[in-house]
Amino acid sequence: MKKNLLKSALFMLAMMAVPAHAMAQDAQPAAAAQDVPKPTAVLDYSQLPEPMAFAKAQYKEALRLNGLKAGDSRDAQIKALVDALVDYDQLAERSMGKRWPSIEASKQKEFKALFRELLELTYLKRLSDKSFKDDYKVEWDRVVKTKTSATVSCFTRQKDVETEIETVLHSVDGHWEVYDMLLDGASITKTYQKKYDKKIGEKGIDGILDDMREEIANLKKK
Repeated sequence: MKKNLLKSALFMLAMMAVPAHAMAQDAQPAAAAQDVPKPTAVLDYSQLPEPMAFAKAQYKEALRLNGLKAGDSRDAQIKALVDALVDYDQLAERSMGKRWPSIEASKQKEFKALFRELLELTYLKRLSDKSFKDDYKVEWDRVVKTKTSATVSCFTRQKDVETEIETVLHSVDGHWEVYDMLLDGASITKTYQKKYDKKIGEKGIDGILDDMREEIANLKKK
């Protein structure tokens, strides 16, 4: 999966703050990864914004923030936008799949904190790219509703490359939050699972945490 497609997906909805390493070249379709827990709370759609309108509003706000002068003020606004939109805890847990319950509580807590910091450092860089609004187009497609989630899909066109993006939402305290995104059918959380499943087998959870700390340190140097 090409990194420029991930950039389009991230900026397009101002949401999935996903590091480029997550979408490895060997990413597999969602069905190839382990099953992961899904939200179970039944949605009351009458009490939530219409999903497509909600997604379009996030996109519009991302464009506005992208146009602001670079600096701490803009970064703080971007952080607030994405923090309110991404369910970091759900994303972190799903990224570990069936291994999550076997990780001791203190290391689960540390993994979530490092996972979030990685995402925050990455989306600030990606949403600062001034080329986003000029080099691709968005065609909004459809909404698929279930009892527990809503999926908003669209197509982005960047030069001669078209990508289908499906953003999966669930309700947290009465508002929409993202807990997964699919690019051309490949799930981000399940791509993470493949990466972490291999690493935890080789290095254990301590090795994964060490790698995350190193990655964060490198991002802060850039």
